[in-house]
Amino acid sequence: MRKILCVALLLAACGNEPDSEEAITPEPESSQDRLDPAPIPVEPEGWTMIGIGAVAERIGYSSGTGGMAMELSCLSDPARLEVEATALTRVGSEERLVLRLGSRQVPLTAVLEDGAPVAADVPLTADLIAALEAANEITLGYGATWNDPLPAPPEDLMDSFATGCSAAMNDGAAEAQREDL
Repeated sequence: MRKILCVALLLAACGNEPDSEEAITPEPESSQDRLDPAPIPVEPEGWTMIGIGAVAERIGYSSGTGGMAMELSCLSDPARLEVEATALTRVGSEERLVLRLGSRQVPLTAVLEDGAPVAADVPLTADLIAALEAANEITLGYGATWNDPLPAPPEDLMDSFATGCSAAMNDGAAEAQREDL
């Protein structure tokens, strides 16, 4: 009996209430909290500047559902406009790609690389830059399929893009002159 009394006194002396400084274990998250990740931000639908740098200019049209439906890039050395259409599905060995800028059609030959979107490029000219600036809509045709017409980029974005394209064209021309020397 003495042993029981000693053990009872020792336990009472230790206390069973936690110190206020002790960490209190938070309630566990519900399984629903662990399953629902934070929402991923999605670009709003429309045109946006994607990048400047090694690429003279690059703009893209976001479908509003994640990713770019179309990208246009002005590149130098040699000066060219590159069109990338992630919204189009590759069809076998189909190479016919048409960029429609308003009423002007620019025929392209698609480059089909495994795992890459449908893409093509065309030499960059002052007439092509003017057609880009004047277009009220931009459409892509691939084989027998045409995407829905996209509105032209906003004027300030197109002005910036056209300026970058002109610079890429001039850089390409300067490079060609150096090679001729």
